[in-house]
Amino acid sequence: MSMAAGASAGRGWAIVAAMFVTTMLSVGTTLYAFGVLVKPISAELGLSRAAVNMGLVLLQLGGAVAGPMIGRMIDRASARWILVVAGFLFAGAFVAIASTSNLWVIAVALLVPLAFGWVATGSLIGTTLAVRWVRDRRALAMGIIAASTSAGGLVVVPLVVWLVSHVGWRAAMMIEGITVGVVVVLLALLVVRDWPDGPTEDAGARTATSRTAPIPVMHFLRLRNFWLVALAAGTLMAVDQALLASLIPFATDGGLSLVEAGFLMSCLTGAGIAGKLAIAALADRVDKRLLFCVIALSNAAFLALLLGEPPYAVLLPVCCVMGLVLGGTIPVWYALIADLFGARSFGSVMGAMGPISLALSMTAMRFVGASYDAHGDYAQAFRIFLAASLLTILLIFLARMPARGEPGGGDRPALAG
Repeated sequence: MSMAAGASAGRGWAIVAAMFVTTMLSVGTTLYAFGVLVKPISAELGLSRAAVNMGLVLLQLGGAVAGPMIGRMIDRASARWILVVAGFLFAGAFVAIASTSNLWVIAVALLVPLAFGWVATGSLIGTTLAVRWVRDRRALAMGIIAASTSAGGLVVVPLVVWLVSHVGWRAAMMIEGITVGVVVVLLALLVVRDWPDGPTEDAGARTATSRTAPIPVMHFLRLRNFWLVALAAGTLMAVDQALLASLIPFATDGGLSLVEAGFLMSCLTGAGIAGKLAIAALADRVDKRLLFCVIALSNAAFLALLLGEPPYAVLLPVCCVMGLVLGGTIPVWYALIADLFGARSFGSVMGAMGPISLALSMTAMRFVGASYDAHGDYAQAFRIFLAASLLTILLIFLARMPARGEPGGGDRPALAG
């Protein structure tokens, strides 16, 4: 390896590490920590759980609108400066929400600045930069970014539980938002670069590959593979997110303390870190559809267990074991996109799939809260989520994987499927 190639590889792994941190903080303080805030916000503002869950629905709705735009911006502009703007928006939105009881202000903050900041500081930019910078061990790099979401549950949720318990949910949100914003901006300025040959230093130094314009999004929207992968992964992600948002309220409703319920979440997401890395490594050697099938079946098994309302002594080890598998949706999804649609259009395809995934997640989030309000428990929602998990297996096996040497793998865009 030449010195230049070695320096580029070193910079690439530093960027992967930086994006691990930004994604961990972004996802940890929103999707994973949301369950910690459900009861205190419901009690203070006099809202039902379905109404509180609408906060996450609004965030995802804003993300669905922002995702395609950010995806195209990443492929055409500077990911580094997108991150800087996103850091400021993320912090400002958290402070605004924590400072008011006006539901309209909260809704706007969730829908616009926080949604943009959440999407732009998350895995969309992280995986795109990983695909650009790391070639020899790309699956591992994407697995590391995917594992950062689980790290958000492991690292961030206990901190949020401690903050909410000691200073209240409003002060906790202010501290979270400002901390995330500062860290994101610093990492973007000090570590992140857009391309291996450094377009921010010398725009004329890009290679022919990096100059190539991404394939228009409308092309992908005509492909069966696009819709099969988007619907299968999006449905399984929606089930996972609704389950994660409901796990802490579900556990505390069953008599567990907030600390015990938070520890269950930490075990589930902590095991998910190792699971995502292992599944990402397998993705280069095993049919990705088969891996997806194992993940979906594990999801269904976990939901079936929760329907039996097991005691804490059973839930704790099960969360540790299930965490190894359940988080695998993300790295398998990323790997499928890279194989089917190529590196040059990775950001655009992820951005285009985002609204589909987020629409499914919004539906699942609204449904799980409404189901609880109507029935006083989560049983009906968990049964439907179990069936949806099994349905994704059929969808993913209908996808046509590219044969060796066929367009659609590696750095080439998919032209069929």
